[in-house]
Amino acid sequence: YTLNEDSNVKWGGIDIDTHGEGKLALEQRRNIVTAYSRFCRNTELNGYIEVTKSNGIHFWIFFSEWIAAKKVKTFLRRVARYLCKGINISPELAEKIEVFPKQDQHTKKGLGNFIFLPFFGGKDKLGGGVPDNKTVFVDTERKNLEITEFKTNSLADIDTITKALKLDQYQ
Repeated sequence: YTLNEDSNVKWGGIDIDTHGEGKLALEQRRNIVTAYSRFCRNTELNGYIEVTKSNGIHFWIFFSEWIAAKKVKTFLRRVARYLCKGINISPELAEKIEVFPKQDQHTKKGLGNFIFLPFFGGKDKLGGGVPDNKTVFVDTERKNLEITEFKTNSLADIDTITKALKLDQYQ
C-alpha cells in the first residue's frame, strides 16, 4: 500500500498491464519501456523498470523522504501521458494505465490500493509470484533492453530521489 496516514508516499509506480482496461500489446509494452528508459536518462530521474509476475511492466521511482501523494500521483500521470503520446498510444488508453498512488489522500477507511513492490518474493494467493524469488528489472543501459536480474537483495539498495522538489522540474 502506498500511502501513510498523513497522505504521503516514499515511492510511486506506473503499472503497464497485460490484461484489463489498461492492457497494452507486446509491441506497445516494448515501446513504452524504451520511452521510459529514455525519459529517465534525459531527466536524470532514478527510475526502475520491473517485469511483473504476469509479464507486465512496473515503472518505479523511490524517494528518500516522504512526499505528498497528490504530487507523486500527478507527476506519474503526466509521465504516463507523455510516454504514450510519444509512441502513438491513444489518450483514452493512456488514461487507463494505472498509477500508484491512486489516491491523493488517505481516507482513513482502509489501506488504499495495493501493488506488489519489487522483491515481495514467494507465491501469492492466486499462485503467482516472482520466479525463484528474484525480481527481474530491465537493464536500461543496454541498447536492446535485455531483461536481466537486478544485482541487489532489497529495496534498501535502490537509488532514491533525494529531493522531493526534483519532481517539480519535470512537470
